[in-house]
Amino acid sequence: MYTDPLGDIHDRVRSFSILDRLAGDDGSWPATVSLWSIGLPPGASLIDTLTGALGDFAIEPTLALDEWLTAAEARRADDGGGWRRALAATKPDAAQSRCQPAGQPEIVGADANDDPACVAAFPIHEEPRMAAGAPRSGDILKCALQPVADALDDYPVELSAAQENRLAATFPTGVCDYTEPSQGFVAFDRPWYDFSGDG
Repeated sequence: MYTDPLGDIHDRVRSFSILDRLAGDDGSWPATVSLWSIGLPPGASLIDTLTGALGDFAIEPTLALDEWLTAAEARRADDGGGWRRALAATKPDAAQSRCQPAGQPEIVGADANDDPACVAAFPIHEEPRMAAGAPRSGDILKCALQPVADALDDYPVELSAAQENRLAATFPTGVCDYTEPSQGFVAFDRPWYDFSGDG
């Protein structure tokens, strides 16, 4: 449910942050995810999303998830493989990513949420760090620093000499370099959770 205009803290950008973290090196989302973008019915409030008052409007995702998990569980029982492979192999049409702009045809498929009609109907509002250049994945907590002079080419506007001096005086130790991982980052040598036998 798209509730950004109502001030919901569960804003749309969070779904994309999570999916960006799960994406592979090529930036593609895993086959084991699905993102549905649906607006609130006319007259519905934020509290309606928490109380079950939306009724049938919210049941489709639950039914699709049930179909998908049931098929994946049967696949695992048959071949003994892990959940990741079973989910990727059994994703039903009902669980495909989709977007439903009001008064327009539903958009279904892996790229549904990138469709211009979907982007226009459900814009993603960035948080301050993202507006300052941080990646949408939100996985840089304390940025690596670089000298102001090295960052000037990254800014979308050209700064005057006076502005450059002011920027350097404001940030004497440097500005964020979002091409680098967080300060103190240590790469995992194994998964945080152990899904033994999953591939």
